[in-house]
Amino acid sequence: FDLTKGTYAKEWTKWDKQLREVLVNNAEYLNSTQVPFEFAVEEVLEQLKKVAKGEYKTPDTDKRTFGTIIFAAISLPVTEVISFLNV
Repeated sequence: FDLTKGTYAKEWTKWDKQLREVLVNNAEYLNSTQVPFEFAVEEVLEQLKKVAKGEYKTPDTDKRTFGTIIFAAISLPVTEVISFLNV
């Protein structure tokens, strides 16, 4: 499916250019709102290790200042989690 050809080619090109400009102009803000992937993975691994050791804590939600609520959940058999974590 090639959006650069056909009836909407000009509109698509205009929209694509405008979107790129908006993203570039707001890159600093967009990057500041992201959680580093490595941090998120480390947090999940730490929580899974605690669950595997029996140190279960009910899931928390975190309301951020800009109004979004973040949380993570995972559903795996305990044996798979333990073997993955090598606990």
